[in-house]
Amino acid sequence: MSLKQLFLVFIGGGFGSVLRYCIAQQIQYKNLPIATFFVNAIGSLFIGYLLFGTINQNNHLKLLLAVGFCGGFTTFSTFSVEVLQLIQQQKNFLALIYVLVSVITSVVFTYVGFYIANFKK
Repeated sequence: MSLKQLFLVFIGGGFGSVLRYCIAQQIQYKNLPIATFFVNAIGSLFIGYLLFGTINQNNHLKLLLAVGFCGGFTTFSTFSVEVLQLIQQQKNFLALIYVLVSVITSVVFTYVGFYIANFKK
């Protein structure tokens, strides 16, 4: 691990985190975790496109965009807190739906990104 590699992850993660924060400030709907769902779905689409299609051979871009940006942009920890908050509010069914829809959507969007990247080839 070199200083350059760490710097690429740092810069990408910073941009991803700032963008996630900005989106979270703009997308709010009745105490539902819409912003986290949105960034995780879009991040999954993006990482599927990047890792499986366009930058699989370029390690520097992979560190900057996939590890750094997508790692900072998407957020499993916030997702976990939101699920716990729904459970604490006794919204167990909504928590279950949120978990299922989030996981399924993220996996499907990752595949769609992969498909889009490989469709062009």
